[in-house]
Formats: sequence, structure tokens, C-alpha cells
Amino acid sequence: MVSSFLEKRLSSSWPAFIIILFSVLIIYSNTYNSPFTFDDRPSIAENKSIRNLSNYLSPGKLLEPRAIVDLTFALNYKFGKLNVFGYHLVNVLVHIINGFLVYLLVSAILNQRPELANSYDLSISESADVSIGTLSLFAAMIFAVHPIQTQAVTYIVQRYASMAAMFYMGSILFYIYARTLQRRKTDKSNNKLHLSGLYALSIACGLLAFLSKQNAATLPGVILLTEYLLFNGTWHDWKKKMPWCVLVFTCWLLFILFALNLL
Repeated sequence: MVSSFLEKRLSSSWPAFIIILFSVLIIYSNTYNSPFTFDDRPSIAENKSIRNLSNYLSPGKLLEPRAIVDLTFALNYKFGKLNVFGYHLVNVLVHIINGFLVYLLVSAILNQRPELANSYDLSISESADVSIGTLSLFAAMIFAVHPIQTQAVTYIVQRYASMAAMFYMGSILFYIYARTLQRRKTDKSNNKLHLSGLYALSIACGLLAFLSKQNAATLPGVILLTEYLLFNGTWHDWKKKMPWCVLVFTCWLLFILFALNLL
């Protein structure tokens, strides 16, 4: 009875988001006054560039590697100078958003591949949303509260990694949403604008991920893997997609070279 009650509540994303939110806030409640350490000093405390917000408001500057995260440091400095509370607060909020994204990603994947939920001996024949919601929350909580995340959250300069992960997961999530919508047998004319918006958000998040940290250069490969595992793994259909894949990889490579001032 209790288990059934909890699963029904967890079938909605809002209770799950609330659980993730308060879990992270409680766990990291003692970190807000932690001082700058290690690379925090040269990257933030001694970084004269972040003391002038206008340094990061030009399009050319924002297209430099890691400039998006540096912009957030500049905003922190503008509103709180070198008071560490604001810097830690932003890191915690980014981590909370990442917890939400893990929940949504797992939900999206399991909705496309419900047989994966069956591998956990959960019956989803009559209540797929309930079981998927429970599994998604379980995965998100592992991500959100695991001690391995301590460095990314409490070590301020690791915001580079956290924000890159945020945009990276956002790009994959919007791609899954777009492909899911594309597969539905509905009036395509009504979905065209929605579909274009989802793809645009996926692309924008991908660009922001790389501009947060360069390890996001792997994103196109992960998008292709997502397409293969969740939507279409046949060689016949992939031959049709090959020109688009080449175009996307070429544009991505040109963007990376441009951002790195190699072009």
C-alpha cells in the first residue's frame, strides 16, 4: 500500500524535483562559507578580468573557450565582489539543475526503451509512468547526492565542469524530445514550429556546453549514439542520414576551430 502510494506520487516530475532540490540544499548547506582554494585563486580571486562585466558582453569574447562560465564569475563579482557565498550558491543551483536533467534524461530514455525498466523486475505493463518515474528519481538521486560530486559543487572553479555537463545533458535531452515528437503520427504542420524549436535548443545547448568546457567536443558522437540506440539502428536508414551527419560534424569542427582561434 505504501509502495503503491509513493509510486503514484513519483509518477509526476514535480515531487521528484522537490526531493532532489531539498536533498541537495541540505547536503551542501555547510559549504557556503568555504574559502577560495587551489585554482579558485588565479581563476577568480586574482583574476582581474572578471572584475569588469563588460569584458564578457561582446560576441567575440563570449565565443572564446570557457567564456560562458567566466561570465557567471563576472556576474558573481559584480553583485558580491569576493564574498564566497554567492559563488557557492550558483554552484549548488547548477548542481540542482543537473539533478533535474538526469531525472528527465532517464525518463526520456526509458520512455523510448521501456524494456530497460523490465530488467529491474518492475512491472510497467499497467503503470509504465510510475515505474519509470521511480527509476528516474533513483538515478537522479545517485547523481545528486553521491560524494563524488563534492568536488564539482564545493570547489568553485569546477563550475566549468558542472555547467558544461548542464548544457551537454540539455542538448541530448532536447534532441530526444525532438526525435520523439518527429516519430509521432500527428499533423506535421502543427508540430513543425515546436520541432524546430527543440532542435534549435539542442544546438544552442551544445554550443554553450563547448563554450563552458572543451571536453564537450564529444557531444556530436553522443548524439549519434543516442540516435542509434533509441531511434534507428538500421544501416538502410543510416545511409540516408549520412550526408546530414557529415554536414553536422563539419559545422561542429569549424565551430571548435573558430572558438579555439585556429581558424
